[in-house]
Amino acid sequence: MVLMLTTVVFPGRAEAWRRMCQELLGARADQLSATAVRLGIRSQRVWLAPLARGELAVIMFDMAQPALALADLAASDVPFDRWLRQQLNHLIGIDLAALAATPGELVLEWTSDSVISTRSTPMTTTDTTSIAHRWAELWNAGTDLAIIDELVTPDFVAHGAPPGLPGGSAGLKVMAQIFHTAFPDLYSGVDDVITSGDRVVERFHVGGTHRGDFFGIPPSERSMTSTGVNIFRVVDGRVAELWSNSDDLGVMRQLGLLPDGM
Repeated sequence: MVLMLTTVVFPGRAEAWRRMCQELLGARADQLSATAVRLGIRSQRVWLAPLARGELAVIMFDMAQPALALADLAASDVPFDRWLRQQLNHLIGIDLAALAATPGELVLEWTSDSVISTRSTPMTTTDTTSIAHRWAELWNAGTDLAIIDELVTPDFVAHGAPPGLPGGSAGLKVMAQIFHTAFPDLYSGVDDVITSGDRVVERFHVGGTHRGDFFGIPPSERSMTSTGVNIFRVVDGRVAELWSNSDDLGVMRQLGLLPDGM
């Protein structure tokens, strides 16, 4: 998904804007990369366009879940993230906390057939695609597992879950705790979402560093990344059933438990 932000650069600060961009690609390149990976940003581009009076800053992100990423960046206490928020506020007047908290307004939607609406209609995330993004939020480090009670039905079934886990939301909480303990910096993001009736299909990515016990496997301090597909059956806005498939063999190889050839 592409997120584009445009705003006028404050008078006299265009050079400072250029220097900030150079710093992001130079001395702060590693910090920028770490934040982008955490937020699920695949690429970003920045333009400085001349106006009749002043300059226009245009920022474009290709990212999995813009709303969650903005909220994360707005609330983050990471030193680089605080510095970036200060720069954006000082140079172009963007307050990320306000941007993340305030929904935009759809004031016109046009198709080749007709203008659908010219009324002010607040954008919402109540459609079924939000299920995939909330599911990804569950697996991100530091997530409050209370979200599970809001996310799944009391009789939730995870097909293919490890044997021995309790049923319903209790089993999902155990599973999430296992992953958060084994991978304290665990992150997850949504790459694609397809909906049909009561089904939501998502293609996702995950990653983290193995620093705790993982189903009896001692910490290896190795990093892993993986991709997979989830299929959710949704009832009244909550997940009732889950079918999941991911690259478990790839994870085992990255953790040093299997040779590369297997």
